[in-house]
Amino acid sequence: MKKLLIILSFILVEILSFAQSNNNISFYFGKADDIKSPILTGDWQNPENSYSFELIYSRIVFKQLSIETGLRYSNHNVTTGFDAEPWRPEVYSHLYLISIPIRLNVPFWKYFFCNAGFTFDKDFNRDKLYPMEDQTGLGFELGFGLKIDIKQFRFIISPMYSNHSLVAFNQDEMKISLHELSMKLGIGYHF
Repeated sequence: MKKLLIILSFILVEILSFAQSNNNISFYFGKADDIKSPILTGDWQNPENSYSFELIYSRIVFKQLSIETGLRYSNHNVTTGFDAEPWRPEVYSHLYLISIPIRLNVPFWKYFFCNAGFTFDKDFNRDKLYPMEDQTGLGFELGFGLKIDIKQFRFIISPMYSNHSLVAFNQDEMKISLHELSMKLGIGYHF
């Protein structure tokens, strides 16, 4: 019994020491300037004052290559103008997205990284007006950034491009997806 406890203790210590170098949890705050997009009818949409919060877990799976996943909440304010009908006033709408990103993260040199992947977006609690279609669907992200490790902590700054609802779950004929350029600041912890 004593030998079994000693063996189990060594196995537990080995697992914990292995896990300490491969896991990271990070919290991000992002400020986005969404890309203004023309609509086929001659109208336009101008998203502005958007922000997001993100909690990400990452694990190194091969050498320095890691997989990231987590949960992101984002708020987008969209102004829609109607050039084809100038007498119509501009319409303001708000989109609230919950996203689950799945990304690959590849570091290069000592302080830089590139990441890309997909997001599963759910658009909910949104205004029911015409201007912006439902953004529920599969999206795409691409970014790069700077990371600085200090002991168990990681500080991150990362510009990122996101295309929400690239593959829409609620398909419309004239689908307009939200394009977002964001700057994210984050802090992470290795364990």
